Amino acid sequence: MAPEQQRGLEVRDTARVVVHRAAVSLDAPDGLHRIVIALDDERSYEVASDVDYEDALDRVRTLLEAESLLLLCNRFRIGTFVSSMVRQMTDGLGCYLVEERRPVSPDQIVESLARAPAEMVSTRADNEAFLHGWIAGFD
Repeated sequence: MAPEQQRGLEVRDTARVVVHRAAVSLDAPDGLHRIVIALDDERSYEVASDVDYEDALDRVRTLLEAESLLLLCNRFRIGTFVSSMVRQMTDGLGCYLVEERRPVSPDQIVESLARAPAEMVSTRADNEAFLHGWIAGFD
């Protein structure tokens, strides 16, 4: 997803009951990587980062999880992480989808803001626990 574009996604509560349509917009004015998420109930979340879109996505995740919400996108799936190489290659708009006992490779890089199935999206804490197990699987 290139800057200055908009995409329709969904946001769900962590109990997986309430669903909201979400318009996700990106732009990068003056070197700031800005993400705006506008929900169908008129709530809106806006963050900006001078680092990259991954940093902005991390800030958005913090805001959403504070309200028990999850954006249904690849970056918030269980088993995702971003390396410094992927951040640099994609301006923070790509991530790895890892598989148990398989080292990452370029074929596992996906667009962070592509739609993800609700059952695959997790909180940051659940994803971190998964990744610790994934790393331990190589010992």
